[in-house]
Amino acid sequence: MLALTRRGLLNLTVAGLGFVYGSGTVKLTTGESMSPTLNNLELIFIDVFSQVKAGDVVTLVTPEEDALVCKRIIGMGGDVLLSRSKGEIIVPDGKCWVEGDNSNSLDSNSFGPVPLQNILGCVKYSLGSSLRKIENRRSAFLLRESVQVSKEA
Repeated sequence: MLALTRRGLLNLTVAGLGFVYGSGTVKLTTGESMSPTLNNLELIFIDVFSQVKAGDVVTLVTPEEDALVCKRIIGMGGDVLLSRSKGEIIVPDGKCWVEGDNSNSLDSNSFGPVPLQNILGCVKYSLGSSLRKIENRRSAFLLRESVQVSKEA
């Protein structure tokens, strides 16, 4: 059960208003694909103006199903990474590779690289049983950053 003091509620209200009217939005998570980082039915505070990078937790629209999901960026365009299902890949320019923190996740292993324009924002805080800052966490699956991809004629 979530219990907030008046001061906690005031801080939460100010933080929420800052996101809603300033640089972001608030959403409710559903599912366990980002567990243990984010759990089912947690409020997340999304900064829509952040420059995203590998390791960030982001919200995005999937390329094919047009579903709104929350995942971690494993690699950006030009990065070489080891995916759970496809082996070693090079992320195409203008796209990113996303995966859930829980291995049972609908992510880039299913729908492939995500165009950067599908990224809606970077998750900065979550509110479950307490307010937590969501940290950037680099993935062990990232092998090399930003390699030059040769363009064959």
